[in-house]
Amino acid sequence: MNVKPWSVDEARTFLKSERNREDLMYPAYVLVLVLGLRLGEALGLRWDDDVDLDQAEMTIGWQLQRVAGKLLHRRTKTDASDATLPFPEIVTAALRAHQRARDAAHEAAGEN
Repeated sequence: MNVKPWSVDEARTFLKSERNREDLMYPAYVLVLVLGLRLGEALGLRWDDDVDLDQAEMTIGWQLQRVAGKLLHRRTKTDASDATLPFPEIVTAALRAHQRARDAAHEAAGEN
């Protein structure tokens, strides 16, 4: 099976489609396709500790892994894996939308 990477246009089309569908995974797709994060790194981000929307940067130091059927939140394998990455406006917009949706869900659930 010969699988080729997506072109920029194919990735852009996919992201637009998922944003329009309001796919809950859209912010993770943006992080994977725009910043090159592994899916486990994108899902392992700790919102309050790792993401700085005002500075438009994030620190990659955690990952979500499935081990023996269980999801584990673990540090990245090496210190070299830890990195602070600046990000462009598409990432900021996706994360701000995610933050608004998360805050609304917490409010609807009566959480503060």
